[in-house]
Order: sequence, then C-alpha cells, then structure tokens
Amino acid sequence: MWVLWVLVFVTGCARQRGSHVEPISPQADAGTARVAEDTQVSSRSTERDPKFFPINPAVDAPPVSATNQSLFSKAIEFMKQKQTQAAEALLLEITVDQPELAGPWVNLGLIYRGREEIELARDAFEQAIRANPNNCDARSHLGLLSREHGLFEEAEQHYQVCVSAFPSYAPAQLNLAILYELYMGRLADALVAYRAYQAALPEPDSQVASWVLDLER
Repeated sequence: MWVLWVLVFVTGCARQRGSHVEPISPQADAGTARVAEDTQVSSRSTERDPKFFPINPAVDAPPVSATNQSLFSKAIEFMKQKQTQAAEALLLEITVDQPELAGPWVNLGLIYRGREEIELARDAFEQAIRANPNNCDARSHLGLLSREHGLFEEAEQHYQVCVSAFPSYAPAQLNLAILYELYMGRLADALVAYRAYQAALPEPDSQVASWVLDLER
C-alpha cells in the first residue's frame, strides 16, 4: 500500500515554479499525488509553504491485474529516477489494457505537467476523471491548470466537486478559498472555505488563521 498523502496546489499568479513529482497508486483513490513547488502569493509578502494531508476518502476502485500492478511498480521506479519517458511508456500500456483505472492517467498527467506539456496533462487528468469522477487528485490539478489560464469558474467547479463529495478533504477547501480570495474577489465565500479548511485539519493552521483574521477585519 502506498503512502496516503497529497499536496495542496497553491501557487500565486506571479511566481517562478519548479516541480518534482512522485507517483500515485494505480487506482488513484488511495495513493499519492505530490508536487513540490515554490509558492508565493502576489498580493501578500508571505510564502505559502507546501502542506501534506491524508488523501481523499477511498471509494470503490476496479481491481488491478497482476501484470498491470507489476508494470505500475516499474513505472513508479522510473518516475522516482526521473526517467519519465520509460515511465510514460509503461503507464500508457496500462491505460490501453485497463482504461478504467484513474491512477495511471493521473501519473501521466503529472509527467506531462512536469514537462510543461499542458494540453497532454489536461487530457490525462480528464481521462482520470472519466474513470473516477470523484478523483480529487485529478480535479486538484485541473483546478490549478484552469486557474492559471484564467478559467476561474471552471477551477471552482473542480474544487466544488471535491468539497461536496468529501467535505473533510482539506486541500480542495484551501484551494477554493484561495481562488475566491485572490482571483475572484469573493471574500465572504473565501472566509467560509478557509474556516472549512481549518475544521478539516487535526490542528488549525496558524498561517491560515492569520488570513482568516484579515478577512474578518
């Protein structure tokens, strides 16, 4: 079983970003999606550090064949070694045999996003959603891609699907709050989302608490 953690995708609109990706499980309903980014919000002087959370609650996922599990394990090793072309080939092989698995599609999206092949990344994440409409890993990436291209309502929809299906999924709550505050000017909605994010954490986030105080003032 892979470690069950996910990173919030919270970059500002004016920053330089460098990414490192790690793979997720083939089902992508109980896996890892991790992107290390330099995060800085243009309207604040503070940096928003990456934070890790439990993955969205597992839902029923299709079984993975022994062959595809073996291919996936090899793809993971290639991704860890940054041999993305070799990993891509194995993941594509899995998607041909079992397109109903969301995980390989999300991993392909991570590879393409790391190469800045944005349209291929978007297509892979959308394929993951077709396999599992409630996949919050894919929707988080799609929300970020949409936001970066000024498609704020589209980004909102992706985050809203996650928070509606899994209210305790903290990353989507935080991404939604940032979208409302910094990009859409919906401060009252941002305050609600920030509070929901805090409620989803084992302990409140002190930095977010300061943002909440700013909005309350």
